[in-house]
Amino acid sequence: CPVIRTHDSAHELAQLLKACYDLYFPQEAKNISLDYALSILRLSTKYHMRAFRRRSFDELKKYFPSDSLASVVGYKCKYWHGVKSPNLELIRAVSIARESGALELLPFIFARLCNFSLEEAFVVDASTSLEREDLQRLAIGRERVRFAAQGRLFAFILAARVSDGCTNPGGCKKMMTDLAESVGFTLRMLPFFLNGEYGILKSDLCRKKREARWYGTLCLDILAWEAGRT
Repeated sequence: CPVIRTHDSAHELAQLLKACYDLYFPQEAKNISLDYALSILRLSTKYHMRAFRRRSFDELKKYFPSDSLASVVGYKCKYWHGVKSPNLELIRAVSIARESGALELLPFIFARLCNFSLEEAFVVDASTSLEREDLQRLAIGRERVRFAAQGRLFAFILAARVSDGCTNPGGCKKMMTDLAESVGFTLRMLPFFLNGEYGILKSDLCRKKREARWYGTLCLDILAWEAGRT
């Protein structure tokens, strides 16, 4: 009989055949590897195998919870630290999630990709490359995660307040507002300071610090207390 070319990956077809002859595959108690689940999701979607698609999708949600990124808080996602997913496997997951219409998996996949450098997300070969739009989303996401992490480091400055015994509350309030703006600016521009003549010592933040001595008794005790608390 004639052989029909399906243009599918031989590896993924082998995974599908293994699932067909695996009596325990439909059972939720049996854990499935990420590679196994991704292969089954792609082919079960293509060939309308609903039971296989549902089983693989349920397993993938353990790796990439689809409800919200809040699953990371408190290490609620049991696979977040227990499983080390290579960057190429995550890039493949982006492609398969889009192709299979499992878009709810994408936010968490991108969140995990943020742990890798952009260099590792670029083209390796034709089967392991991110589309241009996805590279753009990844770059924006990594930048926002970095800003959020750096912002937490300087939270004691951004949340500063005038103390009750301040001798110049008006000056202190203005200074703290200016300082918070300078911190935000410095966090945004810090990567560029590394490649130019505008070192961190010449930044707007340091200039504001030098100007602080012209105000009255600034609320440095509050800043120190906040720094110690954090």
